[in-house]
Amino acid sequence: MNASLSQDATHTSERLVRTSMTAWDDLQIEFVLREPGDARANRAAALEDMLAIARGVYQSPAQRPTNVTLLGVWRASPTGSSVPLLYASLPADRLVGLDWTRVQPDDLAALGVVRWLPSGVCQAWRDCDTGNRLG
Repeated sequence: MNASLSQDATHTSERLVRTSMTAWDDLQIEFVLREPGDARANRAAALEDMLAIARGVYQSPAQRPTNVTLLGVWRASPTGSSVPLLYASLPADRLVGLDWTRVQPDDLAALGVVRWLPSGVCQAWRDCDTGNRLG
């Protein structure tokens, strides 16, 4: 999973905030989003990161969780508090057996629940009028 976050990241360990596995096999991953430019570029990078994480989890030989919950957060500084921007809940029944070479970032919304959190997006990227629009 760390390899999934290493693309375009100078300090992968600083981007991975927290991972945990619940008693009911829900893998929960919180990570810091990249900011490659304006809000549109940031949104695209966030979806790419989420896809890389899901791909890493479901292509690994390890036992797969029944659900992957991802939370993409923004931080004003490496030691600052986290502001949630993007939430995804991806159930295994939709992910196991996918041809991951064909899945694109925009496909994530069809594979589970993927939502932008408007107040966080507004606070972090000053993108205040787009609601939950993906892309």
